[in-house]
Amino acid sequence: MNNRKGQLELSANFIVVIIISIVILVGGLALFYNILGWGNTIKANVDKQTQDNIKSMMLSNNYRVAVFPQDGTIYNGKSLQIGIGVTNIYDVKKVFDLSFKVKRYTKAVPDGESVVPPEDISSYVDLYADASENQMSIGPSQQAVKGLLLKMPKNAVKGQYKYIINVTTTDISNSDVTAYGVMEIYINNP
Repeated sequence: MNNRKGQLELSANFIVVIIISIVILVGGLALFYNILGWGNTIKANVDKQTQDNIKSMMLSNNYRVAVFPQDGTIYNGKSLQIGIGVTNIYDVKKVFDLSFKVKRYTKAVPDGESVVPPEDISSYVDLYADASENQMSIGPSQQAVKGLLLKMPKNAVKGQYKYIINVTTTDISNSDVTAYGVMEIYINNP
């Protein structure tokens, strides 16, 4: 009789431990996905001060494209958020495409050497999963500011890097691509 009572207590304790384990697992997964979603939101949002700095640069210097900050430091495995601003000078709504290059400077190659092939640019720039997110649709005579996360891979060679952002627009009627502006950001990797 006592043996049967002990078995019931053991199985009840086992069920309680299983339930607590499942609750902790579900809570951990929910927290993980919440943090992941928060990180993607930060990437797309640019703070008000950065937006004001970009718009001020564009207005005071009559720039069509601007980036803030224009330089910075990124350690291996870390990232830096920047803001990109574009002013549509056309009389119609246009879609502006963003494309990226990264160069590393050395004493032997002062003009910079290409660091990564275009298909591997995602290790340096946190591109959006949807290609349309690397576009900006802007109304006539309007400005738009977009956030972008620059990254430095964990195994990157130390030195100075130049991130180049090309802005182009495509004429929908004949598919002609027109260069609109180039922005350069100088990043030090100590």
